[in-house]
Amino acid sequence: MWANLDALPDHWRTPERAAVDWGERLREAGGRRVLDLGCGIGRHTVALTRMGFTVTATDVSPAGLTTCAAWLAREG
Repeated sequence: MWANLDALPDHWRTPERAAVDWGERLREAGGRRVLDLGCGIGRHTVALTRMGFTVTATDVSPAGLTTCAAWLAREG
């Protein structure tokens, strides 16, 4: 299911607004690092990385982590 990121529905690839808002508040407070527990395929991991955070992501699903890593690699 997770093998083709581009084939996934948008809601699996779009971060929740609350996560982005939280990231903005954290950045304003001087935060630089985030632990994403249960990252799934990485929609919040990628968004927070784009915002400049160093993100450590973990999940129980090896397939989700593989997809997350591929997505991050594609982001550069």
